[in-house]
Amino acid sequence: MKSQELGTVYSNYFELPRESIFLHLNKTTYITGEDIYFKAYIYNRQTGKPFSETTNLIVGIYNSLGNQVIKKQFISSNGFGNGHFELDSSFQSGSYYIKASTNWMKNFYEDDSFQQKITIYNGSVSKDISNTSSVKKIEFTPEGGSLVNDVSNNVAIRVSDEHGYSKPFTKGIIKDQYGYHLTTFTPGKNNIAVVTFSPRATFEYSLEIEYEDGSKQLQKIAPPKKNAVGLAIASHSKNKIAITLRLDKKTSTSITNDTLLLLIHRDGMAKKIDLTIPKDVNYASYLFDKSQLQQGVNIFSLFHDSNEPIAERIYFNTDGIKYEEIQKPTITKTQTDSLLISLSKKTSNSLSNLSISVLPFETISNTPSQNILSAFYLKPYLKNQTISYNRYFSKNIIDSLELDALLISQGQSRYLWKRILNNPPKKTYTFSQGVSIKGTLNKKLRSNEQLFLHAGATYPAQTLKLEKGDFTLPLIFPETEQALQFSIISGRGKLTKPSLSILSSDILEKDFITETYNKTYSFSNEAKILPIVSNFDDIEQLNEVILTGKKKVSYESSNPLVPSFLKNKVTVVTEDLVFKQPSFLDIIRSRGYTVREDLQFASTTRVQIRVRTQQSFGLGSGGSERAFPQPVIYFNDVKLIDFDILTGLRTEDLESFYFQRNGASEGVNGTGGVIRIYTRRNLNKPIKSDSKNEISNMSEVFAYPIKKGFEKEKKFIQPDYSTYDSKAFTNFGVIHWEPELILDGKKSSSFNIKDTSVKKLMVHIEGMTLDGLLISTIKTLNLHNSN
Repeated sequence: MKSQELGTVYSNYFELPRESIFLHLNKTTYITGEDIYFKAYIYNRQTGKPFSETTNLIVGIYNSLGNQVIKKQFISSNGFGNGHFELDSSFQSGSYYIKASTNWMKNFYEDDSFQQKITIYNGSVSKDISNTSSVKKIEFTPEGGSLVNDVSNNVAIRVSDEHGYSKPFTKGIIKDQYGYHLTTFTPGKNNIAVVTFSPRATFEYSLEIEYEDGSKQLQKIAPPKKNAVGLAIASHSKNKIAITLRLDKKTSTSITNDTLLLLIHRDGMAKKIDLTIPKDVNYASYLFDKSQLQQGVNIFSLFHDSNEPIAERIYFNTDGIKYEEIQKPTITKTQTDSLLISLSKKTSNSLSNLSISVLPFETISNTPSQNILSAFYLKPYLKNQTISYNRYFSKNIIDSLELDALLISQGQSRYLWKRILNNPPKKTYTFSQGVSIKGTLNKKLRSNEQLFLHAGATYPAQTLKLEKGDFTLPLIFPETEQALQFSIISGRGKLTKPSLSILSSDILEKDFITETYNKTYSFSNEAKILPIVSNFDDIEQLNEVILTGKKKVSYESSNPLVPSFLKNKVTVVTEDLVFKQPSFLDIIRSRGYTVREDLQFASTTRVQIRVRTQQSFGLGSGGSERAFPQPVIYFNDVKLIDFDILTGLRTEDLESFYFQRNGASEGVNGTGGVIRIYTRRNLNKPIKSDSKNEISNMSEVFAYPIKKGFEKEKKFIQPDYSTYDSKAFTNFGVIHWEPELILDGKKSSSFNIKDTSVKKLMVHIEGMTLDGLLISTIKTLNLHNSN
């Protein structure tokens, strides 16, 4: 294949965009009664920015054999999403895996899903779960893929089990057939050793590995291949790398004056370089400017006269990789039971979207195999997906020497040339965006009738356009087990129940994780003392105060936040109201206001509310803002500066509310009216029922239940641990999870955590900016420095 054709075929293989997912978990070891919380980051590898096309994020939990236990669907927006799983008593103690993927990923042979091992303990005392694999496989990988006769080769040596997981060893020896020790070596911190070895084809060699227990393992080394070419890459200077070809004498003679093609590539972008081999040389070196490389991984593939590369080497270019630096957080004691943590950045004016896990400093419950840097910069390109790659990107510092040893040990990348040349991916699966709903009205409408979809928690009420009795719903994101509610509405507003046939895409196929991740586990003799998590019937929320009076009054009227003059004027939320208007913003719309929701990432005006009719006394300087003023809104008796808190506010989460259209209580500032909102004080108390209206409503509605919609976001509530003053809590407990903290430029942002009296905290931070800069760091906080 000619050079031009090879470049075209390669580009075609990566024509469809590739996405990577990283889940930041609040920790990786859990006790039943706790929840798994996660933040999803979705990244476009070609553009290096958040991947905005995907909205349907599929996350599942799998047992140690790879079988699916549970799977759910979550909403992602502009490359970000979050969710949770509840861990009830049905989860047995053991190792599990959490996997995140999208429908689009099914187009590709390479599995780009995110997978992370987690451990779940069921009960307050449980035995540790450990890998019992005794298999030790010695991996001997020459740089570039081939061992070359009678020249100096760099070789990576690593020991793994049958699943690819690293096994530690203490030292190794390369011997010849006479038992002579050619070289002795020890592994690096990553359990990989890189040694120099000059083999001769007429000799036999063996490799001896010694382990921590004193045992030894001997393995023969395969002889050099005929006509092999070695490909070595090393940093030459600050701005250049040296590319060295290693050849034996026969190979050098056979390809003298031939032109070799070196393709430097990644994610569909490639540079082609023609290399000519001088006569009678064993080494040919070329200097290459680093500025011509891509940031991060570059794959060097060397071709001669076939479509398969004769050598391949993965190289990581650290030049140009930028990170967002986070200042050390500050912590302040605010109330008797809470602390305020504030974060800010050192650099960049770009908006940053962060997730933060706060754990006791002595925790042993969080051992992720990836961070956001390794998940996006490294893991997508390597064959071995079982290695913990986050160690190479610790605290925004790249360990270049150990990372290069890892890349030599990998040999070829995970993209096989046979597949690139012969099987480019086809666009069989689309970007899933919401749930697809198609239906047919089984009875023709009268001239004054329309098919009406009632408002849901995540979509507004709307009339549906029919084409020969068929309809397709626009993009909607119904919640799991939520029912889509349809009615026929007449010109006078009367509702009747329609007869419909519905076809939807609310199906999550059952799957499993690859056998690469399957491991055999057994219980060890060492028991671990775990914190006791009480039942969740009475969860303590931060700074919550409930006051009760002696006089017997209605529960809603007893709310101490409701002013006395409004006790009999507030509208109490009932089941009927929740049924009719599940979103509180729809209630505001129904009261004569225009509501605009701007859901763009980190917008400072997510919700805008203005009166719908022009206020004549509002005209003058200020234009439309005075003509169509905003209401004054109180949320639990606190005056709102902006209305972002109303985003996604569900009617079922409210206890009562009050509208004052004339705004007289606010004087000249009340031209847009006054709205007072009071949330439910006890989530376990049933919403007030209105059975008559409920029955009449159901007779007017065709309800279609969504089996696999989208999961509702759940705010973090700290588990009800029996005590914080124990080793069990400091080792396994969780203090706080903050799924979304926005940093704008160098401005600080803050969040509250519960004061557990733990004196030292570990703060795990992951994040991404709008322009694709990544953030991964761990900060330590000493509480004795708090004010």
